[in-house]
Amino acid sequence: MRSMKTNPSLMVVLALLAAPLAHGDAVSDLTAKAEEGEVAAQLELAGLYAKGQGVRTDMAEALKWYTKAAGQGNVEAQMKLGGMYIAGKVVRKDSAEAAKWFMMAADSGNAAAQCQMGRMHMVGAGVAKDDVEAYKWASLAAAQNDPAAKQVLVFLARRMTREQITFVQTQSREYQKTKAAEKTLQLPAEPAPTAAPE
Repeated sequence: MRSMKTNPSLMVVLALLAAPLAHGDAVSDLTAKAEEGEVAAQLELAGLYAKGQGVRTDMAEALKWYTKAAGQGNVEAQMKLGGMYIAGKVVRKDSAEAAKWFMMAADSGNAAAQCQMGRMHMVGAGVAKDDVEAYKWASLAAAQNDPAAKQVLVFLARRMTREQITFVQTQSREYQKTKAAEKTLQLPAEPAPTAAPE
């Protein structure tokens, strides 16, 4: 009986030809999960389209999937959307839309988003120009050691009164207490369904 010899070059070529097919299956599986509402799949798929990894670069598709993930509370997707709208490179520049997404992430405790909300309130980009509100958000981010937020606070402290700063520091502490309480809030479990009387 004759033994078959394996041609290493042929094996490499076959592997290279099969790789896109395998990746295509992975993208199809990921798309199916994303369409079913799986947030992690939506975020990953958005990233693939944004970077053109395994699919053609398609920023409209990236925007679609980031929006779906962000709408379900994914902070990373909210930050990506805020960045897209503030920069205006992928979508039409819209500071109010950027503020909407940054605010969702900031309200979830993301320091970078809190700092961004501080900056936006400081200059009135997409939100009301309000030094007190700017200081509140920047101080929340600075409490998480965000270096940019600390710079925002230094700038704001130069143009605010001592009374305003004291007021906003109190307001920030109350906000932090409220958020901490929300995290520990235990909602009662749904009662077991009972049969209706006959």
